[in-house]
Amino acid sequence: MDPALLTLLGLFVALAAVLHHVFVVRRADDAGGQGKAGLFVLGAVLIPVVLLALWYQSGAQNRLAEIGFAPHPAFGSSVGAASGAGKQPIWMFATSADPESILAFYREPGNHGGWSLESEANRMLVFDRGRERATITVGQEAVIITVDTAQ
Repeated sequence: MDPALLTLLGLFVALAAVLHHVFVVRRADDAGGQGKAGLFVLGAVLIPVVLLALWYQSGAQNRLAEIGFAPHPAFGSSVGAASGAGKQPIWMFATSADPESILAFYREPGNHGGWSLESEANRMLVFDRGRERATITVGQEAVIITVDTAQ
């Protein structure tokens, strides 16, 4: 899971706890309805959105394996909202591995089951499987994997 999202979640929960204490437990009316509205927005909107993003991130590697790509052993957490959900999934994984070692890993047939390697360019591999196309792009600190079903 993305450490930045975990930190953000912690800050939201701490702020919600402070607002709850001030406006519910102590019944302070200093900020009127604005403090209670802030508590509502944190509790009903922001915290659930961050929790949902973290939940999707936690299953990102499993979703990648389900379509036939083995997650690279050096993959860290899924980053941001690119966690492999939806009809045309996109994954983004943090990594500290050498880009060439990641490309070599995905060139191996056992690591892209059911997909055929069609082409490769500078730090990018393109795979096909029927009407689907997958692209793996490797950067210095992240790997982006996209699947396109509309060819």
